[in-house]
Amino acid sequence: MTKPEVDPHAFGDVAYLSIQLYSDHPEVYRMADLIATAITEDKAKKHHEKYIKVSRKFVASLWGNETDLFRWSTKTSNYGKKRKQVWLGSATLSVFLKMKEMGYINFIAKAIPPEMAKDGKGKSAIYCRTQKFKQEMATLSFSDVVLDPELDRITLRDEEGIVIPISDQTKREVWFKRTLEIIEAHRNVLLNEPIVKADGQTMWSTQKCYFRRFKGGFNKTGRFYSGFINWPKKERLQIRFKDNEPAFSLDLSSLHPYLLLRYFHRQDMYHPKSDTSVQEPYGVPEFDHLPREVHKKAVSILLNSETIDMATRALYNTYYWDQENAEIKIKTYKGKQNRYGIKAFPGNKKEALNYINAFKLHHPLLADHVCSGLGNILQLIDSDVMLMMMESTSRIGIPILPVHDEVIFPCRDLQQVIEALIFAVRSMLPDGRLLLHQHGFEGVLLGDPSDFGVLPVKISYFLNGEVIKKKLNIDLEYRWWEDTEDQTQEQLTIEHIG
Repeated sequence: MTKPEVDPHAFGDVAYLSIQLYSDHPEVYRMADLIATAITEDKAKKHHEKYIKVSRKFVASLWGNETDLFRWSTKTSNYGKKRKQVWLGSATLSVFLKMKEMGYINFIAKAIPPEMAKDGKGKSAIYCRTQKFKQEMATLSFSDVVLDPELDRITLRDEEGIVIPISDQTKREVWFKRTLEIIEAHRNVLLNEPIVKADGQTMWSTQKCYFRRFKGGFNKTGRFYSGFINWPKKERLQIRFKDNEPAFSLDLSSLHPYLLLRYFHRQDMYHPKSDTSVQEPYGVPEFDHLPREVHKKAVSILLNSETIDMATRALYNTYYWDQENAEIKIKTYKGKQNRYGIKAFPGNKKEALNYINAFKLHHPLLADHVCSGLGNILQLIDSDVMLMMMESTSRIGIPILPVHDEVIFPCRDLQQVIEALIFAVRSMLPDGRLLLHQHGFEGVLLGDPSDFGVLPVKISYFLNGEVIKKKLNIDLEYRWWEDTEDQTQEQLTIEHIG
């Protein structure tokens, strides 16, 4: 009797297995030795030690995966010079196939081709670790597993996402070594902080490990990534820190508009003298029917695109839809990929151009930066701000969980985290000016300004089953902050704890 085929769409967001862990535990070594022996038995034991090392990493990472299910690709082209993950070597594929053959891994559902996927990218097949695998790891614990010491914490990819080896010369540079030191110190603080998820389960150490990724060079992008950033916002805000401390979120999504206004005009987005007629950096009244998340995506497109044609094409190929977790998913499609969701600009090029013109009308101080291509440079600046916040908070033992332009941290540490943000932004303003000037952007106001201006941010927290948001204005010159509703830090903390 033929086994019925499993619908691959029925599993939701199954994550790809990341090979980031390593273990010297006897059970891991025993299984790794069995796998390596099975692989090399036809090769007169050639490269046996190499396969043992790779197998240790794979076994430890499979054991450390949060769920039994995971995605994996057996497409051989993903394991060559054009690989998009540093661990996808040919030996890793051999280990995976042999573990499947030996009954440690089972196939569950076939891959989803790009034309059938909502995001247009497609997804690899779904597999699961077996009961046999778990039984042979009976005494292994997280104290026996460490982050792979050979894993690159800083990676560089080309514009197509292909991994580029980092030269030894770059690795000896001061900024590179300092970044690694900060990432490691930040990780140690997180490992010593017991963090509990909404379901009562302890957050796994693999979700706390951050990596810095550059794309197209070290003079742009550079944001931080971890397993935690893929969690839905509501789940991120429901975590509890040590002593059952609730979580706060500090949203810095207005940082890019703030930087542009300070660098080129020395004005604030919300300053009374500002020429902007809209008090929201992503506000375009003619398109109020679009969710704010779509506006954020659209403005990002405008700042990253180098020409109007590139911007309009990206805008009218942008779609959005509601997910099961009540969050909005946004996707900008390319080529002939099947589209899914609501088309943000159904009028195609004409409507996209109308949006661009409306944005310029309501944000005249930002108009000159539309289609300037400086979005990736602003990402480098905001990632350096995040790096400095990680350094400052790690020194005093405060655990923070960066999510691009957002930080999750214990409620009790609100004042210290805001102070870390103020220090980071004040420190980065001069460096950012020089960076933009070096990239050839004209109109940058060099030299220290007479004041640093006001940075608008948002504080979010989870209370009574919903996400509560409050706006704060941070005066970077006087290093002071105030709630737009005249609420003090103490009141915010009391209300949050409930």
